[in-house]
Amino acid sequence: MPSSKVPAGKAVGPDYSLPALTKKAKVRITPQLMHYISDEMAIGRNLLDILGEPDMPSYAGVMQAVAAHEELYKIYRHGRVRQAEYLADRATKLASDPLPTHDSQGRPMDTRWLNAEMQRRKLELETIRWTMTKLSPNGIRDRQEDKPQHQAMTISWAGGEVEVRAAE
Repeated sequence: MPSSKVPAGKAVGPDYSLPALTKKAKVRITPQLMHYISDEMAIGRNLLDILGEPDMPSYAGVMQAVAAHEELYKIYRHGRVRQAEYLADRATKLASDPLPTHDSQGRPMDTRWLNAEMQRRKLELETIRWTMTKLSPNGIRDRQEDKPQHQAMTISWAGGEVEVRAAE
């Protein structure tokens, strides 16, 4: 009967760890490095993917540095705001791009595939929408005064006339 013991240091089953969350060598987080991270986020890259590159700091290290240093926070925040702008453009393109009519061999697209593509796009758009509200609730300048204001209005119909006024 085979032994069920696992040799020390050997994992059993698939590895689901995220590269950016695993233990990494200490990397000094400088403003120049944070600018690189910010610029990569601004072109739509995921922070976990960026930090998964060789010679990059850990996710926890970046979060600690951002929390502890105002200058690094401002650089990071600027990258997140620009990432939200990128995602807005991506969402617009995704929603406005027509579905393909023919596959690479020139055959008409299968309706099941088209339906699956529509569902994929809907999911991606919902994810982008949710992410954008978290990344940049105050707009591109990231200022509270630029935040969209929720205003209520009252519409009434009296005597055949419509009246619209701001709610109090």
